[in-house]
Amino acid sequence: MGMLSYIREEIRVVKERDPAIKSSMEVLLYPSFKVILRYRVAHKLYLKKHYFLVWMDILLMQEFQNEELPELARTQMVFTAKDVCLAILCLILLIWGVRKIVRVIRFYRFKKFIGDREIVALEELAEKFHTSKTKIRSELEMMIQHNYLLQGHVNQEFPCLIKGLRI
Repeated sequence: MGMLSYIREEIRVVKERDPAIKSSMEVLLYPSFKVILRYRVAHKLYLKKHYFLVWMDILLMQEFQNEELPELARTQMVFTAKDVCLAILCLILLIWGVRKIVRVIRFYRFKKFIGDREIVALEELAEKFHTSKTKIRSELEMMIQHNYLLQGHVNQEFPCLIKGLRI
């Protein structure tokens, strides 16, 4: 059943049940008719697992139409809003955690390669880790900034890493 045939069927049912309605256009003015249609759309989106669209649709309906929702729609909106917020939070934490783990792994690889040497050329690091000197420079500067390399700095004139007593 398509959307237009569904709307026609709903109009017919409302006209049958309410004797005060004289024409089909009057049905469109009833707030309950609009709420039921919006609820049906939200429910179809919910069944297709488009939770964010359901959440936005119901919030917009409440904000702009200021009409009451059926109890089931309010319940679905609460669960959907919690699910969306939880998913966004988990995604942010996952991205942050993965980036942090990658940095630490990279640091330990650099530390193992550098060993006890005081000066290491960026070209040597770039060759070892199969990347460009500029990327190595930015990674080393980031590690220094985040206190992974406590006593090291990158020399600007001669591209090398100079470390202090401990790495």
